[in-house]
Amino acid sequence: MGLAALAAVGMSSKSAAAEGVADGEDVPAWVDAEIAETKGRFDKWRKGRNCAVFVAITDLHSGIDDVAKYRHTAKHILYANRAAEMLGADAVINLGDWGLEYPVKKHHDGQKLLDTVFEFHSRAKVPTLFATGNHDHYYRVFSNEYLGLRYPRFCRGAVFGASGDYGYLDLPEKKCRVFFLNSSSEFPRHYGFDGAQLDFFRKNLSETPKGWAAFVCTHYCVDILGSWLPIQPHFAGKSGDRFRRIMEEYVAGGGVLAANLTGDSHFDRTFSKDGVNIFISQGYGTIEEKHRPKDIVLEKFNPNTQMLAELVAIDADAREIKLLRIGAGGQSRDRGAKF
Repeated sequence: MGLAALAAVGMSSKSAAAEGVADGEDVPAWVDAEIAETKGRFDKWRKGRNCAVFVAITDLHSGIDDVAKYRHTAKHILYANRAAEMLGADAVINLGDWGLEYPVKKHHDGQKLLDTVFEFHSRAKVPTLFATGNHDHYYRVFSNEYLGLRYPRFCRGAVFGASGDYGYLDLPEKKCRVFFLNSSSEFPRHYGFDGAQLDFFRKNLSETPKGWAAFVCTHYCVDILGSWLPIQPHFAGKSGDRFRRIMEEYVAGGGVLAANLTGDSHFDRTFSKDGVNIFISQGYGTIEEKHRPKDIVLEKFNPNTQMLAELVAIDADAREIKLLRIGAGGQSRDRGAKF
């Protein structure tokens, strides 16, 4: 999505070190407080359930150094790591668009930002799964293969596709297979799935063990309900249609699919279509009023003093998925569905 709104948002221009985490500093107390509040809600809901648990962040659109100082949101990766630890999560999920990509007044050091993102994720005590976004290739300097060379070390237990930029992780004790896909792999499109990835997805989705729940993470929502104004069909072309059909046919054939979790839209939305639950997370992105769908209410927040992440819990036995907000919006943004 466009990034004009990111530069326009009225956030503090103080440095990241002044507002958040610098080298050698601990996670701020307000982060632990937000996570603890979510944990209280989660414990009441879980009540002994055997759940796969994830902490998901999306659309950080972070600056680096003196570029976009008001958006040094990469530090929130450290906060997600902390949440995963406090909540007993099985993995952290980065749903993509961690960078600004496009210059903001001066050239953005995309390589340094990418290295920073990976360094912060390397501090997690659990695996990290990446769903590559449309701004993560940095003018196509970073190829799918380049990113794919760097992702696997963050989740050595996962099964990766040939190019390494997509795959799945099995959690046998939790009866869950979670897919992390690259919805921007079809060059030169900013959105789309290459054929080899979709073949991989279809095959391994169909082979999800009986009694397990599949869970699909992508950056982009391949549905018109994820669109900004003016409303228009999704941008992923025929490959996006094929991706959606794979999920629909799996469910129609008796497969158990918890949901497709996405970012990109910069707003929250929950819906079900053709048997597939879809959850869009607002994340850290912003959206100008002229582009906001009229039925959407944005959660206003300041990333210097708040998180905006999702705790995702999947109960395969009860066939129920629950999303609980960590940070901005709190309980008012919790949601869930049966599958």
